[in-house]
This record gives sequence, C-alpha cells and structure tokens, in this order.
Amino acid sequence: LSRANIPFTILERGAGVAATWRTHYDRLHLHTNKGSSALPFLPFASSCPRYPSRDQVIEYLESYARTFTLEPRFNEEVAAASRRNGRWEVQTGTTTYRARHLVVATGLNREPIVPQWPGQESFRRPVAHSCDYRNGSAYAGRLVLVVGIGNSGAEIALDLHEHGAHPTIAVRSPINVLPRDILGVPVAVTARLFGLLPPAVADAINAPLRRLLLGDLRRFGLRPLPYGPLTQIARTGRIPLIDVGTMALIRTGRIVIRPGIDHF
Repeated sequence: LSRANIPFTILERGAGVAATWRTHYDRLHLHTNKGSSALPFLPFASSCPRYPSRDQVIEYLESYARTFTLEPRFNEEVAAASRRNGRWEVQTGTTTYRARHLVVATGLNREPIVPQWPGQESFRRPVAHSCDYRNGSAYAGRLVLVVGIGNSGAEIALDLHEHGAHPTIAVRSPINVLPRDILGVPVAVTARLFGLLPPAVADAINAPLRRLLLGDLRRFGLRPLPYGPLTQIARTGRIPLIDVGTMALIRTGRIVIRPGIDHF
C-alpha cells in the first residue's frame, strides 16, 4: 500500500510488533525455511539459520517495521466493524475509524479452541492449552498427555521429552506427515515446485519417497489419510505435520501414541 501511495492505518491490539509471537512456546522454530517465510521486499538476514527461532522471527518483524516505517497504533483492539454509507466504521476501545476498505489480518490461530470431554471436571491435575505452554521444565519426570498431533502438539511433545517428561499423544484422526527436509532440501521448496502439478499427481510421485523416509507409521498407532499432503492442503487448507524430530521418538517408544479421548 505504501509503495502504491495508498494511505493506511494499522491497528494492533498488542503493545508492540509481533505481539502474538512473543507468547509462543520457547522451543518454537519455523517449520518452513527462511527463504520461503520472509515477507515481501526484505529477506531474513544471512546470519539467521535456515529455520529461524521464535525470537529471531520477532527480531525480523521488528526490523521489517523499522525498515519500511510501519507505525501501528498499539493497544487498539477492534471491538466492531460495520458498513455505513458505503464506508467501514471500525470501533476500538478509544475511538472510531472510518475507511473505504478494511483488511482483517488477525491470523488463523487467534482464538484458541479448548475442547471439553465427559468427566473432565473430575480430573484434578492441570489442563493447559498450547497457547499457554512455554516449556517443559515444570513437567520433568511427569506423565503428560498431549491432545492432538498437529505441528504444535508434535513439537510440544518433543519439548516435553527434552525436559525429562514422559509424553503420550492422543491422536483422533488420520494424518499426513512430511519430513522437514527431503535429501537436504526444505520441504517448503519441494512443495512449491510440485505445486505446479495437480495435487493428486504430485502426491503420487512423492509417495514412494515419503514411505522410504518415514516408514510405515501405522505400526505406531498413526493412521494415514487416504490422500497425500498436497491434496490435503488443496481440499482442507490444513497443513500436514512437518516432522522436526517427533517421529524418531515415536519409533523408539519415547513418545507413545494413543487413540483420541472418549472421556475422563
């Protein structure tokens, strides 16, 4: 918008740039390589590793805002937005903004989903959502159940093990798994190349290599989806599990897989 000389205002409910990133768990690294993850017009620094850490992403976003003189209005949480007389009226806790166009960029994971199961009220130990998890130090020596094996759940289980906990993952649904790198090439790069093909064709070409690299995960309690990862993205918009080391611990029994929860 700036390069097109279109005036704009950025509203941010947090107190600074990258507010959401500051709340993510300590171990978090990008699962996609820095070359595929940079924003337009500014690459990650050459000194940054291939898979930047949470703090390096925060530093990058702060640098991005400085480089392009982006000045969000912080602590401005949008309460409501409505159309009136051909324009948007956006209300925050302090004022009302009016604009011809509105861009909603609150992110895919803004609102945590906290499931409830029958009998859960009888469970007397702590229950935490992944958005509240920081690291596994408080769980050392304990049995911990991680519910779900999305990218956050898989890495949190890995982090728990690294802090001396004994994690089990409850997995309800079939999944697709991808190694983070294929023959030394980031999976995000190969996915972009195969994205030129129809998803089903690309998945069929990749299937033998995925089996060679990952093996038969059904032996450990993980059921595969009936279609491949690129088809999954095209059909559902959901990202496959990108493995950063969890599968090796599952194969050796240091992380245990169980079915989905029915009740407590």
